[in-house]
Amino acid sequence: MLFDFFVVGQGPAGPKGDSGGILSWVINETPSGVIDGINVTFTLDHTPAGQIMLYLNGQYLAPGAGEDYTLSGLTITMAAPPVPGDRIRTNYPY
Repeated sequence: MLFDFFVVGQGPAGPKGDSGGILSWVINETPSGVIDGINVTFTLDHTPAGQIMLYLNGQYLAPGAGEDYTLSGLTITMAAPPVPGDRIRTNYPY
């Protein structure tokens, strides 16, 4: 699901270094990757323009080293592998 939003109140630099503009958002994307209790690597469809909001079975996961996952470009690396039946969803601007 994609949404376009006008960004206002961000100051002259805006979130992408421009003067505001339109960002597209992905809502409830299921990152690609096998949920098998072993795999920890998942891939997004778009390169995020900043932070993502990642959820496992509806629970928000904390980003960063030593937390629940890390993000590099399109690749999410989970600290622990999700098990069969788990659901991963993410929201992010790009």
